Amino acid sequence: MTVAAGHDLVFVPEFRRLLRPRFIERAYTAAEVTESRERSDPAAYFASRWAAKEAAYKALCDLALRSGRTTDGLACFRDYEVVRRLGSRVPALAFHGEAARLLAELEKDGHVSVSISLTDEHEYAGAFVVVGATRVASGTRVTA
Repeated sequence: MTVAAGHDLVFVPEFRRLLRPRFIERAYTAAEVTESRERSDPAAYFASRWAAKEAAYKALCDLALRSGRTTDGLACFRDYEVVRRLGSRVPALAFHGEAARLLAELEKDGHVSVSISLTDEHEYAGAFVVVGATRVASGTRVTA
């Protein structure tokens, strides 16, 4: 099994000054923008999502390089989306674009799992992402 991790920490007051409509449009999905409008502090919401995107990017780049693949195209941050697991408030990651293609390619060889942890405390928002890829021998069935 190959395991890759990524972590990011965002200082919310500084991040708040960087938030501009063009940045939001380029970095966040429509669903993330919609959900931010329901929050009392959209900047803190965007900061935690940015930390998650950065952490996921770092983990996927590490995994790609260690599996002999390229990191080209992985820096499109709209390709990393924080979602909620169905029926819960537990965060999960949805991948789009090149990030989704990389994971699909890795899943052809075996099993891929992704875990995310988000945290926020006063002026900081952080995220930790772990991606694991298990290579399965040819002819072996993977069951859950």
